[in-house]
Amino acid sequence: PEFTTILRTLKPNKEQRVFELVTNSEPTFAGTGMRFVQIIITGSDFDRGREVSPAQYEALSASDQGAIEFYKRQADGSETVVAPEIYELLTAAQQGPIRYFQRERPRLAELEVWAEGDEILTGTLARGGYGTATQTAAINNLIDGQIESKVQFLYSFGRGSFKDPEGILFFDLGAFYWIDAFRLAYGGSTFRDYRLDFSDGSLEADGTLKWITGGTRVPTQDVTASAGRVTNLGFGVYEGNDFERVKARFFRFVWEQYESATARGGATGQPAELQLYGQGYHPEVALTSNLIRLGGSRNLLSIEWDADTPPGTSVVLQTRTGNELDEVLRYFKKDGTEVTEAEYNKLLSIFRGDTIGEEVAGADWSDWSAPYEDASGSPITSPSPRAYLEVRAVLRSDTPDYSATLRSIRLNFTNPVAQGLSGEVTPFAVEQLGQPQQFSLYVRPQFAAGDPGFDQLLVVAPSDMRLAFEGVYGGPAVALATDVGTDWALDGAEVVPTAGDSLQVAFSAISPSSGVEVVRLDFSTALFSTGAVLQASLQHSAEGEGGWQRVDPGEAVEAIVSNTTTLVGAVQEGALVQAVAVEPHVVTPNGDGINDEIGFHFQVVKVGDGSPVEVLIHDMRGRRVRRLVEQRPASTGIYGMEWDGRDEQGAVVPPGVYLARVRVDTDTKGARIGRAEVLRTIAVAY
Repeated sequence: PEFTTILRTLKPNKEQRVFELVTNSEPTFAGTGMRFVQIIITGSDFDRGREVSPAQYEALSASDQGAIEFYKRQADGSETVVAPEIYELLTAAQQGPIRYFQRERPRLAELEVWAEGDEILTGTLARGGYGTATQTAAINNLIDGQIESKVQFLYSFGRGSFKDPEGILFFDLGAFYWIDAFRLAYGGSTFRDYRLDFSDGSLEADGTLKWITGGTRVPTQDVTASAGRVTNLGFGVYEGNDFERVKARFFRFVWEQYESATARGGATGQPAELQLYGQGYHPEVALTSNLIRLGGSRNLLSIEWDADTPPGTSVVLQTRTGNELDEVLRYFKKDGTEVTEAEYNKLLSIFRGDTIGEEVAGADWSDWSAPYEDASGSPITSPSPRAYLEVRAVLRSDTPDYSATLRSIRLNFTNPVAQGLSGEVTPFAVEQLGQPQQFSLYVRPQFAAGDPGFDQLLVVAPSDMRLAFEGVYGGPAVALATDVGTDWALDGAEVVPTAGDSLQVAFSAISPSSGVEVVRLDFSTALFSTGAVLQASLQHSAEGEGGWQRVDPGEAVEAIVSNTTTLVGAVQEGALVQAVAVEPHVVTPNGDGINDEIGFHFQVVKVGDGSPVEVLIHDMRGRRVRRLVEQRPASTGIYGMEWDGRDEQGAVVPPGVYLARVRVDTDTKGARIGRAEVLRTIAVAY
């Protein structure tokens, strides 16, 4: 290879042990590419490195022992080096000193090369990424670290052959990075211009990647603060850009293409190597576990994890489950290189290595679950019970200076009460919001021999709903699909006290031998929003608390047209605030215990967020004297608020007539709803 000299010493070096060199010859551009470093030793004292004592000389290894010089003392007092055999013939007066030397052996202790950092594009293919181009090209030549390999791209086209205004090199980097520098090494002619675009995977409205531009080079640009070119190193042309840090998974290099003024065209850019650099921790890393065998069909309860998440970082866990496994074969050459089956079959037998079978997820596996949020214990939402499971962890960081650390993951599971539980609710369509009505939940267990069965059923609704028990039955699906009587009522049924938004019922155990095809739970409730998911589960009390097995939505009874456990409210126009009742209409705040407060009772429907619900009290001049407010995670539900006839400062308001505004503080613009508030007249007397 051809080398460029960047350092030459001008005198013998006896003391300096460390040399630090800056290779950049242009102050505005850092990161010139290089492949080889050559150090040439041009001189040495060899066997006369430094003088030592006879004792020190004897202690040296044979390879470190240098020359021994014998001196003859002259009549004028000077000394002359003589051969050892001449020295032995001299008289004692003529014999001068004998000098011993340690050999000087030039040795390089360590060589360090400080570069821009770890280059990102080089490892693209190994990470599972890829590259494509709008023109036919050997993409690997651009990211293989070999400056000798180059690719040629046309940017000037003859008349009639011009088609696209831009040429594009596209890369999926195979991982997320913080990137702030680009370097380009040419193997021939240079591009007239280029643009560097980056994407973190976000999508535009039309489904294409959303791009941001990190840097550009325009035709008139030579060396600037954002882009530079180095041409005087004798072994290539380099240029590049430094820019504001971006988070990227995808990169594209774009150059302008145009129709030549002549009929020929043919101008090309001939890049040899494209490089991207950045600093810090990865902004996002996805880790997937090996296939986890649960030791048979298991009821998956919850997932816990221990992680360090500095500000700006997070850890997200997901699961997927299945009962079936497939096998894929992997083919290897003798040297351990993995190849395709077709490539393996073409090899001579002496070059063929192992063929290894690998178990992978089968056709019945679920998609990845929604992210789990509670590290202390999140219920597993993947289909259960199942025999196999995988866990995916995504570590994210908003800054390159910090990263999350995932220390451990714990899975909690039990033996299932049944191999599967399918449930559906009827009616699932609710015509009138805020009005109580009766519903029936059907659950069909799929038992296997040895399943313990269940004796408790739990239904959990959104917090704004109240569930009231009407009855629980078990028997043939055909019988329970119609009105039932006491003949099918489950023995020992009783309601277990729970919160108002849930209903738990205990009954005599149902097992594979019980002959119960379907369980039906009747309950009444009112729906206040446009939709509500009912979460049903079963457990056997003898197996211990906390072993609830989820009921999956599906067909439980053929005659019931539902296949869901979600209640859906009919889209209808109407007020958000309904069924407003004020009692009494006159408040007498004198402390006698009679009519000391006015009660406002009402319902809020169709508000899916946590908007504040308030009662505003105004005097007849329109001035607000008191604000009563309640804010819940979900605004829908039944409310009760009391006013004691006092203003915001706690003073009793003057007697008279007042206006009460019962309202939801939410944006109703564009929504198909009526009033967001209701007005009532009240009075204060004393």
